[in-house]
Amino acid sequence: MSDEEVKLEGRVALLQLSPLFRNMPKLDHEAIASSAVGVVYARDERLYLQGQTFRSLVLLRSGSVKITQLSSGGCEVILRMHGTGNAVGMLSSLAVDQNSCHAVEKSTALVWSPTTLQRLKATFPQIERNVGQILSNQLFELEERFREISTENTPKRLALLILRLVTNVGRKVGTGIEISLSRDELAQMVGATLFTVSRIISQWACKGIVIPGRGLITVCSLPLLELEVSS
Repeated sequence: MSDEEVKLEGRVALLQLSPLFRNMPKLDHEAIASSAVGVVYARDERLYLQGQTFRSLVLLRSGSVKITQLSSGGCEVILRMHGTGNAVGMLSSLAVDQNSCHAVEKSTALVWSPTTLQRLKATFPQIERNVGQILSNQLFELEERFREISTENTPKRLALLILRLVTNVGRKVGTGIEISLSRDELAQMVGATLFTVSRIISQWACKGIVIPGRGLITVCSLPLLELEVSS
Protein backbone atom coordinates (compact mmCIF):
# COMPACT_ATOMS: atom_id res chain seq x y z
CA MET A 1 0.00 0.00 0.00
CA SER A 2 1.41 3.40 -1.00
CA ASP A 3 1.79 6.36 1.37
CA GLU A 4 -1.18 8.08 -0.29
CA GLU A 5 -3.34 4.99 0.18
CA VAL A 6 -2.34 4.76 3.85
CA LYS A 7 -3.15 8.46 4.26
CA LEU A 8 -6.56 8.01 2.66
CA GLU A 9 -7.33 4.96 4.83
CA GLY A 10 -6.57 6.99 7.95
CA ARG A 11 -8.92 9.74 6.81
CA VAL A 12 -11.67 7.26 5.95
CA ALA A 13 -11.35 5.67 9.40
CA LEU A 14 -11.87 9.12 10.94
CA LEU A 15 -14.98 9.76 8.83
CA GLN A 16 -16.40 6.38 9.83
CA LEU A 17 -16.00 7.44 13.47
CA SER A 18 -17.64 10.84 12.99
CA PRO A 19 -21.38 11.40 13.60
CA LEU A 20 -21.36 13.84 10.66
CA PHE A 21 -20.67 11.04 8.17
CA ARG A 22 -22.68 8.27 9.82
CA ASN A 23 -24.79 5.85 7.73
CA MET A 24 -22.71 6.35 4.60
CA PRO A 25 -20.83 3.70 2.57
CA LYS A 26 -17.05 3.55 2.49
CA LEU A 27 -16.90 4.69 -1.14
CA ASP A 28 -18.65 7.93 -0.14
CA HIS A 29 -16.20 8.37 2.73
CA GLU A 30 -13.29 7.95 0.33
CA ALA A 31 -14.65 10.61 -2.02
CA ILE A 32 -15.26 13.03 0.85
CA ALA A 33 -11.92 12.37 2.56
CA SER A 34 -9.90 12.92 -0.61
CA SER A 35 -11.30 16.44 -0.98
CA ALA A 36 -10.16 17.63 2.48
CA VAL A 37 -7.04 19.56 3.45
CA GLY A 38 -5.03 18.65 6.56
CA VAL A 39 -4.54 21.50 9.05
CA VAL A 40 -2.69 21.84 12.37
CA TYR A 41 -3.95 24.29 15.03
CA ALA A 42 -1.68 25.53 17.81
CA ARG A 43 -2.81 25.67 21.44
CA ASP A 44 -5.16 28.66 21.95
CA GLU A 45 -5.36 29.31 18.20
CA ARG A 46 -8.69 30.74 17.11
CA LEU A 47 -10.62 28.81 14.48
CA TYR A 48 -13.36 31.43 14.23
CA LEU A 49 -14.70 34.35 16.25
CA GLN A 50 -18.21 35.25 17.39
CA GLY A 51 -19.87 37.58 14.90
CA GLN A 52 -17.70 36.49 11.98
CA THR A 53 -18.75 34.43 8.99
CA PHE A 54 -17.05 31.03 8.96
CA ARG A 55 -18.29 28.76 6.19
CA SER A 56 -15.66 26.03 6.20
CA LEU A 57 -16.05 22.67 7.92
CA VAL A 58 -13.46 21.39 10.40
CA LEU A 59 -13.33 17.73 11.45
CA LEU A 60 -11.00 17.11 14.39
CA ARG A 61 -8.43 14.34 14.03
CA SER A 62 -6.70 14.91 17.39
CA GLY A 63 -6.74 17.39 20.25
CA SER A 64 -9.78 19.37 21.36
CA VAL A 65 -11.51 22.72 20.90
CA LYS A 66 -13.91 24.75 23.00
CA ILE A 67 -17.00 26.54 21.73
CA THR A 68 -17.56 29.77 23.65
CA GLN A 69 -19.87 32.76 23.66
CA LEU A 70 -19.35 36.25 25.05
CA SER A 71 -21.95 37.94 27.23
CA SER A 72 -22.85 41.60 26.74
CA GLY A 73 -20.41 42.35 29.56
CA GLY A 74 -17.55 40.54 27.84
CA CYS A 75 -17.61 37.41 30.02
CA GLU A 76 -16.70 34.23 28.12
CA VAL A 77 -18.91 31.19 28.65
CA ILE A 78 -17.95 27.70 27.45
CA LEU A 79 -20.93 26.10 25.68
CA ARG A 80 -19.36 22.76 24.78
CA MET A 81 -16.15 20.89 24.03
CA HIS A 82 -15.31 18.89 20.92
CA GLY A 83 -12.69 16.19 20.35
CA THR A 84 -11.63 13.59 17.79
CA GLY A 85 -14.33 12.83 15.22
CA ASN A 86 -16.39 15.94 16.04
CA ALA A 87 -17.14 18.58 13.42
CA VAL A 88 -17.19 22.33 13.98
CA GLY A 89 -17.84 25.20 11.63
CA MET A 90 -20.52 25.06 8.97
CA LEU A 91 -23.20 23.12 10.79
CA SER A 92 -25.60 26.04 11.15
CA SER A 93 -27.30 27.99 8.38
CA LEU A 94 -26.91 31.27 10.28
CA ALA A 95 -25.34 34.13 8.31
CA VAL A 96 -22.80 34.78 11.08
CA ASP A 97 -21.55 32.58 13.89
CA GLN A 98 -23.09 33.17 17.30
CA ASN A 99 -20.06 31.74 19.11
CA SER A 100 -16.27 31.39 18.94
CA CYS A 101 -14.04 28.36 18.64
CA HIS A 102 -10.50 28.01 20.05
CA ALA A 103 -8.08 25.09 20.20
CA VAL A 104 -7.63 23.99 23.83
CA GLU A 105 -4.44 22.14 22.88
CA LYS A 106 -2.43 21.45 19.75
CA SER A 107 -4.97 19.88 17.41
CA THR A 108 -5.07 18.43 13.90
CA ALA A 109 -8.05 18.46 11.58
CA LEU A 110 -9.43 17.85 8.12
CA VAL A 111 -10.87 21.02 6.59
CA TRP A 112 -13.26 21.45 3.67
CA SER A 113 -13.64 24.84 1.95
CA PRO A 114 -17.15 26.35 1.63
CA THR A 115 -17.28 25.59 -2.10
CA THR A 116 -16.20 21.97 -1.63
CA LEU A 117 -18.59 21.49 1.27
CA GLN A 118 -21.58 22.78 -0.69
CA ARG A 119 -20.75 20.35 -3.47
CA LEU A 120 -20.45 17.45 -1.03
CA LYS A 121 -23.75 18.28 0.67
CA ALA A 122 -25.48 18.35 -2.73
CA THR A 123 -23.92 15.03 -3.71
CA PHE A 124 -24.40 13.27 -0.37
CA PRO A 125 -27.75 14.34 1.22
CA GLN A 126 -27.06 12.10 4.24
CA ILE A 127 -24.66 14.81 5.47
CA GLU A 128 -27.54 17.27 5.93
CA ARG A 129 -29.59 14.66 7.77
CA ASN A 130 -26.65 13.99 10.08
CA VAL A 131 -26.20 17.72 10.69
CA GLY A 132 -29.81 17.90 11.88
CA GLN A 133 -29.23 15.04 14.33
CA ILE A 134 -26.01 16.62 15.63
CA LEU A 135 -27.72 19.97 16.28
CA SER A 136 -30.61 18.16 17.99
CA ASN A 137 -28.16 16.30 20.26
CA GLN A 138 -26.36 19.54 21.13
CA LEU A 139 -29.64 21.20 22.08
CA PHE A 140 -30.58 18.20 24.24
CA GLU A 141 -27.24 18.39 26.07
CA LEU A 142 -27.68 22.12 26.76
CA GLU A 143 -31.16 21.43 28.11
CA GLU A 144 -29.77 18.67 30.35
CA ARG A 145 -27.07 20.98 31.71
CA PHE A 146 -29.66 23.71 32.38
CA ARG A 147 -31.82 21.21 34.27
CA GLU A 148 -28.81 20.04 36.28
CA ILE A 149 -27.93 23.61 37.27
CA SER A 150 -31.52 24.10 38.45
CA THR A 151 -31.97 20.84 40.33
CA GLU A 152 -28.63 19.18 41.24
CA ASN A 153 -25.95 20.08 43.78
CA THR A 154 -22.52 21.17 42.62
CA PRO A 155 -20.62 17.88 43.22
CA LYS A 156 -23.15 15.95 41.13
CA ARG A 157 -23.15 18.60 38.37
CA LEU A 158 -19.37 18.53 38.26
CA ALA A 159 -19.26 14.72 38.14
CA LEU A 160 -21.80 14.63 35.30
CA LEU A 161 -19.85 17.24 33.36
CA ILE A 162 -16.54 15.42 33.74
CA LEU A 163 -18.12 12.13 32.65
CA ARG A 164 -19.33 13.85 29.47
CA LEU A 165 -15.92 15.37 28.89
CA VAL A 166 -14.23 11.99 29.33
CA THR A 167 -16.33 10.71 26.43
CA ASN A 168 -16.03 13.80 24.23
CA VAL A 169 -12.47 15.04 24.71
CA GLY A 170 -10.73 12.68 27.16
CA ARG A 171 -7.26 11.45 26.27
CA LYS A 172 -5.88 8.20 27.70
CA VAL A 173 -2.64 8.60 29.63
CA GLY A 174 -0.71 6.33 31.99
CA THR A 175 -2.61 7.43 35.09
CA GLY A 176 -6.11 7.57 33.60
CA ILE A 177 -8.06 9.84 31.25
CA GLU A 178 -6.83 13.41 30.91
CA ILE A 179 -9.05 16.43 30.20
CA SER A 180 -7.40 19.70 29.18
CA LEU A 181 -9.51 22.15 31.17
CA SER A 182 -8.63 24.30 34.17
CA ARG A 183 -10.61 24.35 37.40
CA ASP A 184 -11.80 27.84 36.50
CA GLU A 185 -13.20 26.57 33.19
CA LEU A 186 -14.88 23.62 34.90
CA ALA A 187 -16.42 26.01 37.42
CA GLN A 188 -17.74 28.15 34.60
CA MET A 189 -19.35 25.18 32.87
CA VAL A 190 -21.22 23.99 35.97
CA GLY A 191 -22.23 27.44 37.20
CA ALA A 192 -20.19 27.38 40.41
CA THR A 193 -17.38 29.36 42.00
CA LEU A 194 -13.73 28.47 41.51
CA PHE A 195 -13.41 27.95 45.27
CA THR A 196 -16.23 25.40 45.36
CA VAL A 197 -14.95 23.42 42.38
CA SER A 198 -11.38 23.45 43.73
CA ARG A 199 -12.62 22.12 47.08
CA ILE A 200 -14.57 19.28 45.40
CA ILE A 201 -11.63 18.30 43.20
CA SER A 202 -9.32 18.28 46.22
CA GLN A 203 -11.74 15.94 48.02
CA TRP A 204 -11.89 13.67 44.97
CA ALA A 205 -8.10 13.65 44.75
CA CYS A 206 -7.94 12.36 48.34
CA LYS A 207 -10.36 9.55 47.35
CA GLY A 208 -8.23 8.59 44.34
CA ILE A 209 -10.87 9.68 41.83
CA VAL A 210 -8.86 12.37 40.06
CA ILE A 211 -5.39 13.88 39.84
CA PRO A 212 -5.55 17.68 39.45
CA GLY A 213 -2.93 19.42 37.35
CA ARG A 214 -2.16 22.81 35.93
CA GLY A 215 -4.80 23.51 33.30
CA LEU A 216 -5.98 19.89 33.29
CA ILE A 217 -7.51 17.12 35.33
CA THR A 218 -6.91 13.36 35.09
CA VAL A 219 -9.71 10.94 35.95
CA CYS A 220 -8.16 7.89 37.63
CA SER A 221 -11.33 5.93 38.47
CA LEU A 222 -14.50 6.18 36.38
CA PRO A 223 -16.44 3.82 38.72
CA LEU A 224 -15.68 6.04 41.73
CA LEU A 225 -16.63 9.15 39.76
CA GLU A 226 -19.90 7.52 38.73
CA LEU A 227 -20.59 6.83 42.41
CA GLU A 228 -20.42 10.58 43.02
CA VAL A 229 -23.37 10.96 40.64
CA SER A 230 -25.51 8.43 42.51
CA SER A 231 -24.52 9.53 46.02
